[in-house]
Amino acid sequence: MLIALAARFLTRPLAGTFPRTAAWLTRLPGQAVHPQWAALLADSLSRTGRPTPAYLLPSPTAPLTNPPLSVNPRRNRTITAALGIVVLLGVGGYAADKLIAAQVYSPQSAAEDYLNAISEGHAANALAHLADRPSSGPLLSDAALAAQLKAAPLRNVKVQDVEGDDATVSVSYSVGGHQRKADLSMVADHKHKHFGLWLRWKVSDGLAHIEVTAPAALPGIQVDGKQVAADDGTTGVLTVFPGAVTTGGTAGSTFLKAGGDTLVTVEPGESEEASATLTLTLTAAGAEAVREATRDALTSCLSAATDLEPADCPMHDYDDSWGTVSDVRWALSAEPEVNVQVDDETGDVTVDGAFDAKVAYSVTDPLDDSNTAEKYSDTYPLTGSADFSGGTPTVSFDE
Repeated sequence: MLIALAARFLTRPLAGTFPRTAAWLTRLPGQAVHPQWAALLADSLSRTGRPTPAYLLPSPTAPLTNPPLSVNPRRNRTITAALGIVVLLGVGGYAADKLIAAQVYSPQSAAEDYLNAISEGHAANALAHLADRPSSGPLLSDAALAAQLKAAPLRNVKVQDVEGDDATVSVSYSVGGHQRKADLSMVADHKHKHFGLWLRWKVSDGLAHIEVTAPAALPGIQVDGKQVAADDGTTGVLTVFPGAVTTGGTAGSTFLKAGGDTLVTVEPGESEEASATLTLTLTAAGAEAVREATRDALTSCLSAATDLEPADCPMHDYDDSWGTVSDVRWALSAEPEVNVQVDDETGDVTVDGAFDAKVAYSVTDPLDDSNTAEKYSDTYPLTGSADFSGGTPTVSFDE
């Protein structure tokens, strides 16, 4: 009865964990492997990146009539550990101890678990695999990690053998379909062993780092959908998970639009610091708002002017008589022509153009106190800058 239950419920998990061993065992009777089992075993070997034996090579062309074998690495290591413990408890032995240390609690396994936790969106689980675990800030949260994975999923995690004596594991994975390679430095925790027997390995430099710069005129900077502080247009070095980091400006403005490095792939390791540069552009609504603000500033300036050369206004006139000028009245003669520009590096929004204005005033003759009404009109140039700090643009003119 127990043998029947084991054959029913353990055959597929064990075959998925040890496909090469299963393929070898199925040939012991001296006959060819059943086509369906051959196809299942060849499929599982292919998905784990392991070579397929020659006697299974024709098998992938056969259609699978049963669900594929599971090749989940975490579950496979659990099965390996269970079998190893059974052997260790049952007959003891040096080989079982080495098997568990090499297959279940190895530096490679720890590195793979770390990257798999990231790929699955489990921020706290990923941080638990770090030797120097940082406090979980807004950029090391499930929400920030979900934003990264939504922008470009991290998949196909594979580990290579440990290089050198310092437990450096070479890993490969794909970000948004593009293959990446990195080296993860591992350290052993001798104080907290698994079951008091096997070393617990941690990743010492598994996080990534990025610095974002942006024009000071940009109201705010976002990284992975989270608002971050910026000083003089730079965020400083930020710590994030490896993968694809999204950057941008504060959402909600119909006038300003951030561009530039909006998606940056970052690699693990202290020496792999990445950078992103945001640019600032005006939307069509923003450019029109600046033109309206320029017209409003001109109208306000003209209506408040009380002399022929008013301060802070882009127009001037003069009277060549010896009389006293009074009752000065300025007004626009036509809609101003306004060009709007945005500096790519600073994000400063400037305006230039021309406008037609007219002025009327009175001149009092100092000899006989007689008054003469004067009128004059002309075309004047204008230059100035727009300020968005209040949400909507305001325009001030150059002297």
